Amino acid sequence: MKNRNSGWTMMETLVLIGIVGILTAAAIPKYGQMVEGMKLRTAAMNIHRTLVAARTRAIADPNVHCGVFFDTTATGSRIYIYSDSSGTPYTISSGDTATKYLGTYIMPKNIKIVIPTSTGITNKSVVFRGDGSAKNGGDIQVTNKFNKTKTINVLAATGRVKVQ
Repeated sequence: MKNRNSGWTMMETLVLIGIVGILTAAAIPKYGQMVEGMKLRTAAMNIHRTLVAARTRAIADPNVHCGVFFDTTATGSRIYIYSDSSGTPYTISSGDTATKYLGTYIMPKNIKIVIPTSTGITNKSVVFRGDGSAKNGGDIQVTNKFNKTKTINVLAATGRVKVQ
């Protein structure tokens, strides 16, 4: 008679479980950074899309200035798109119809909007004219908890929006 003892021993199984545990423990921190990086890229692209939508809305009706207001408060960064037919004051107020076109975009957790003081953006807003140009251009920075940054640049002369 032939004895067929095949399979894994208990010791081999425990070694395999130990190796998998070590590899998992090494991968978890990198996974967290990867997820935060994806949130950062998504937030930057959403700001880009919102700015492009505001510019498109302004071009569609040259009599209406359309813009985006950036709420950079500590309680949670938000972006609003709004339109103002009077041409003033290029800021948002509580009575404004900011959510009329695209609504409010709430930034993901741990993602903040920063508008550098050296940029040309005033009143935390970018406003597009009917010809597509921006009243004020400059940089909008989006940062995550690992201090990684994406920059959205608005060129005032043409209204071009670019993520860097």
